[in-house]
Parts: sequence; structure tokens; C-alpha cells
Amino acid sequence: MMYTIQKTFFLLLLAFFSFQLAAQNAISTVDTAVVHQRHAKALLGVTFDSRTGMMGNVDPVGYFDSAGNLLSDLDTKFADFPINGIRYPGNAMMVGFQWQKAIGPGPRPNQNILGPLGPTQPMDFGFDEFMAYVEGKGLTGEDVQIMVGIYDTLVTYDSVEQNRQRIPFPAKSAADWVEYANGPADGTNWGGGIDWAAKRDSNGHYAPYGIRTWNIGNEPWTDNEFNQDTAGYWQLVKPIVDSMIARDPSIHITLPTLGAANSAWNKMSRRLVRQQVPIYGVSPHFFQPGTNLTAVENQLKSLLDSARVVGLKVILGDFSHAITNVNAPNIQSAMAWKGASFTTDALLLLSQLDEIERANHWTFGNVQAVWRPVRLNSPGNYTVMPVAEMYKILTPYFLPNVVDVVTTSPPAFDGVPYSLRASAFANAAKDTVCLVAINRDTVNTLNYAVNGLSGYTLIDSTRLYAANQVAEDILSAPVSRNGNGEFILPPATILLLRYAILVPIAADEGLMPWTLRLQPNPANGRVKLVFGQFLEDVSVEVVDLLGRVASVRTQVSGAGYELGIEELAQGNYLVRVTDDGLAKTARLVVQ
Repeated sequence: MMYTIQKTFFLLLLAFFSFQLAAQNAISTVDTAVVHQRHAKALLGVTFDSRTGMMGNVDPVGYFDSAGNLLSDLDTKFADFPINGIRYPGNAMMVGFQWQKAIGPGPRPNQNILGPLGPTQPMDFGFDEFMAYVEGKGLTGEDVQIMVGIYDTLVTYDSVEQNRQRIPFPAKSAADWVEYANGPADGTNWGGGIDWAAKRDSNGHYAPYGIRTWNIGNEPWTDNEFNQDTAGYWQLVKPIVDSMIARDPSIHITLPTLGAANSAWNKMSRRLVRQQVPIYGVSPHFFQPGTNLTAVENQLKSLLDSARVVGLKVILGDFSHAITNVNAPNIQSAMAWKGASFTTDALLLLSQLDEIERANHWTFGNVQAVWRPVRLNSPGNYTVMPVAEMYKILTPYFLPNVVDVVTTSPPAFDGVPYSLRASAFANAAKDTVCLVAINRDTVNTLNYAVNGLSGYTLIDSTRLYAANQVAEDILSAPVSRNGNGEFILPPATILLLRYAILVPIAADEGLMPWTLRLQPNPANGRVKLVFGQFLEDVSVEVVDLLGRVASVRTQVSGAGYELGIEELAQGNYLVRVTDDGLAKTARLVVQ
């Protein structure tokens, strides 16, 4: 009898786990007609530590030498890292960074801003060098957010943290920085006194940087600063805000915030807007110790609902998978595959929240910080961790327009109410759509179907995965649909899909009796475009699958055209021929 009971219990247990481990179904339906955001790449921003070119006690603190060159090993591993938005000066603001000491010809004054990381020294890779790096990445001042200090060296504050952040005359410092960044070098001298725009010109940058977004402080809501004393915070920073706006009324002031809509910090910002104070937005942070984003999602939605009422924008100042202590296994999981998966899930969430204008991952530029997506292993040897690698991977998939996706999936094994999250991104013409999906369930496999993209052809499908949650190598493999048209997503995997319209719209086909054929295809060097009849003054475009124009020819006439493709890299392209506003498109494979 006991054997029968035990056997029955074992079989029930086996059936339970077999059910749990069996593949479950998830489905996403895409609607490209509905656009939620038009700035998806701005969600892939980073916070950057301005001390990145300084020397630590033994090794460099960051990624650059004092001349602004990427360090050996990082010159290959980090050189291609995409910067889509950037927040500065990061952790340096928390230790009294003074931007005035980080500009101009050398020798520059020393700054004691490394603490236990290194000695007092000048910052040779300073603000202008940072902006040169940013501009070299194709960004403008519109993509930069500046954090300004709020504590004055003339005052002794209650906490060590506040006193550590002190700088001389913070209101004047912030206003001068605004003028240095944005003032015209035409002698107008916005603030009187030192002509900071002229100084910028003499330092080699005549044109204003045009930095619009300015954050007032970092995390004053912590227990070691103001906690819930928002009145005390505003009393301290109001002169700073007033002085900055007086120099440049066009800048966007953002205030730190904490919690959901009814928090004291959010109430303060809404109250100031109603009092006609020119506050542009709020800047929440979140650091999630686990992988469950449900509470973060609810909090952000509450914040967005309340901000929308008064017209406040939301810029996610910093977020990361939190490291609860500095033990190596936790660091590995936070910046390794577990952290990369969490970050992907978080970015997809942010893409689905319409009013989030920008977001930044904390923190880049410092290999000795607790949160370090780039790790120093030994002198001259670095690892770009999976969290950072994921930003490289996702950037080409985050096309500008976030289009509507409705996803249904079963609850995850850990009790989170969803196992799969997905977002879709389209270019301006909507002839290319990328979809990113994550199976965050670490136990169950999903059968995943994508609907709503009839008329599009699946161009590329890739699955990302890792050996385990603390693995530091992201693995990838092509993936095909099964006989039911579904993708099989094992636990803890990410799916990357790229679709394109490879045929003209049916309404246009009937208006164009000519054809478009490519010979040969695949091709190398040159390809013949065959039209089937004589065409006059048509244009020929070659675009890659991200919508970037690789080649343009105009005023093409004839029954065909031989196109040189010698300069095109290997890969898939679209050849588009336009005649009097109507176009035909064909897929070209360059070998």
C-alpha cells in the first residue's frame, strides 16, 4: 500500500513537472498603423563617468588615456559601442566635479574627485574632449544630458554625502556651464563677467553645443540627502534653476523624482508646473535587485499618467539590474547574461511607455565602479560584459518608430504574470520592421507566433542565448519557424526578427506595366537591372535592411541599367526603382 501511494505521488509529481517543462504558447500581433514612439534609439542611452580618462592607484579608472584615446584592448573591444544618448558627468558629480577645471589648454588644475580610487590629479579628458567623442559618434547636444551639482562649499550640510558633493557657488557654476555649452561666440556675453562662449571658441569649438536637457542633482531623495523633504530641496535648487533659465530660456530642466504618482517628489514637480515654473520633466531612477519588472512597470505607468496631466516629460535618468553587494557572483549575474536579459526586458518595457523620452543605463566610463558593464581583468585586459554587448546588438533593431504590439503569454515559472515581452520597431517608410522578443522564463519553452505582418517578408531571424545565467558570452544562432509557423524559444532566450516589404504595394503594381529583375542575384561587383521596357529618368536606390541609403542614381533611362556594387559590404539590400512617384522593389544579395 505504501509503495502504491509513493508511486502515485511520484507519477503526479512527474506529471506536474512535465507539464511545467512542456512548451507553452505565446503570440504577438503587430499593427504598424499605430505608432507609440518616434525616438526608440533614445532609450538606448548611457550614463557616463567623466573621470574616464583619469589614473587610479594602479590602473586607469576608465576607458581612455589622458589624451582621449581608447586604452589598448578597448580600442578594439569598445570602439564600435553605439552611443545613442548620454548623461554626464555621472558619478563624478557625487564627489564635487568642477567642469571649469576640465576645460581649456593644460596644465589644468587638480581635482580631488577619485576618493579611494586614485590620487588628486588634473582631468585632461574633460568636457570638451567628452563632447568631441560624443560628436564623433554622430550625436549632437540634443542627445546629451548634463547633471549639475547643488551643494555649496560655503555650507556644511548634515550628511557626509552632501558635503562630498559640494562645489563653489553652484548657481553660478550651473549658469556658466549653460552659457559655455549653448552661448553664441559673438560677443553677446549672456551673463556678463567671463564670456564663457568666447572661452569655448578659444578652446576650439566655435559653434554652441546646443545641450538642452539639464538634470538638477542626482538622487537627493536618498536617506542621506533630503529623503522626503522636497520643500528643503526646492529651496536649495530654485536659485540654481533660475540662474540657468536666465542664461538660456530654451533649456529643458528636469528634476529628480522617486516612486509612483503620489510620492512627495512627484507631487512637488506637478505643483511647480502648476505654479508656472518652467520644469520640462522628471528623472526617475530604478535599480531592480531581481528580474521581476512588474512593480517597476506599475510605478512608471502611475508616474506617466500623472505627468501627462500637467505636460511633464519623463526621462529615465538611470536604471540597471541592481547589485546588492560587491561579491563577484553578484557582479557576474548583474552584468552577465542574467543582467543582459533583464536589460532587454526593461528596454522593451520602456519602448511601450509612450511618454518616456530617454533612458540611460548606469554606468559606463568607469571600470572600477560597482556597476561596470566593462570590466578590468588585469592591466591592459578588459571584458565588455553582456549588458554592454546587448546594446551593440539591439541598436540596429531599435528603428525610430515603436509600433503597436499586443502579446499574450502564460505566466512565467517564477510567478511573474508574463513569460514573453515583445516590441516592434519600424523605419519611417514602414517598409522595414524589426521585432525583439524575450522569453524571460528560465524553465519553460515557448512556441511563439507573430501575426499582423502580412505583406512583409522575414529577412533575418536570430536567437540569442547563453550557457547559463552568469555566462559572459552571448551565443547566437539562426532560427526558423516550425511547421505551424511558430518560433521555438527555449528558456531565457531572446529572439531578433527583421521583416521587409520586398514587393511593391498591389495598387501600384497595376499602374506599372514594367518589371524589375536583377541579374545575377546574388551578385558581386556589378548587377544588371532589367525593366522589361524602356524607362526614362527613373531613380535607383540601394538601401540596407535598416533603411540606410547605400547608393543613389538619378535620371536613369533605358530598358535596363548596370549598377556598380563594388563598395557594398556583403549582405542583403533592397533595390528600389522609382518612376514618377511609383516604385518597385527587389531584394539583392551581395556576396
